[in-house]
Amino acid sequence: MVPEVAQPARARRRRRVWSDGWAWITGLPSTADLNKLQPQLDSIAPALRTASRTSVSGTSQFLAAAKTQRQRVNMLYELLNITRADVRTFNRQLLDIVVQEGPL
Repeated sequence: MVPEVAQPARARRRRRVWSDGWAWITGLPSTADLNKLQPQLDSIAPALRTASRTSVSGTSQFLAAAKTQRQRVNMLYELLNITRADVRTFNRQLLDIVVQEGPL
């Protein structure tokens, strides 16, 4: 944190006039407006931290579930390809037997 530097009262009043003037011209909040909001922001900050932590843990769980699902799908495709190859091998062997035995 940067320590506050003591300023003469006259300089603070002059700065406040300029700040208030620019706030009025630009529509930005003045220092008084920001000071009014600070208690509300202080009460909201812990809830935002909790929501952020929950979001991070939920995201990692979602990504882990998606990875597991992808692995399951890949294994199913592999099993399907193995089964398809076994059926083709069985058909080929059956046809070889039928060709060797001749027509029925």
